[in-house]
Amino acid sequence: MNVPILEIFSSIQGEGLFIGSRQLFLRFARCNLSCGYCDTSIDDKGASCKAEVIPGSKEFTYLPWPLEVKHIMEFICENYNLSKHHSISITGGEPLVHCLVLKEMLPEIKNIKQKVFLETNGTLYEELKQIIDYVDFVSMDIKLPGVSKIKPCWYEHEKFLEVVLNSKAYLYVKIVVSSSVNLDELKTAFKLIKKKRTDITVVLQPVILKEKTLFPTSKQLLYWQELALDYVNDVRIIPQAHKLLDLL
Repeated sequence: MNVPILEIFSSIQGEGLFIGSRQLFLRFARCNLSCGYCDTSIDDKGASCKAEVIPGSKEFTYLPWPLEVKHIMEFICENYNLSKHHSISITGGEPLVHCLVLKEMLPEIKNIKQKVFLETNGTLYEELKQIIDYVDFVSMDIKLPGVSKIKPCWYEHEKFLEVVLNSKAYLYVKIVVSSSVNLDELKTAFKLIKKKRTDITVVLQPVILKEKTLFPTSKQLLYWQELALDYVNDVRIIPQAHKLLDLL
């Protein structure tokens, strides 16, 4: 089966609870949402798969696109020391757009004794049901409509949470925040998480855009964290580290 992967590289996880952990990243093309702050090129028109074999070099090998699952597996096993990686990050775009591909690929990843780290916008719950048994870690977004500039996804997020919480996968929730946060939307997100479980760790991630006025103030971030702690037990403010370090 063809695999629409745009990038393969070894780097640190730059977001969320596993920040700084070494991971092998497989970045899939396409997404079912179009968030206003999206900072990742996921267009697959005229695409190729670029692989950074020497970590941090910014030197790329360009692979035929799309690739077969067996070719992806052969490439990563031959070019990366997987024993030195925390997990393989399935990222995008939105990987769950390619559920059928993941149903073939994730068992192969498990066969080589690697853990699967899924980075997702937390909306495609029916697709998640089909592959969740192969996933070890889930980094799930909850989208604030006013920040993401998309229609509300509250129902989809709730159903997604249910699927993950009924599995063995480790979950944390990431909420991107900007200076224009709507407080009612933020409270809705916190209430949604509390409704399911109060021990889910929540990460507030300040948006990083060229428009500096959208970056939250220190006062805002600390206030939102304090507010969130009325609903859940563990709330952390974590920026995107890979951008600060100029890493992929």
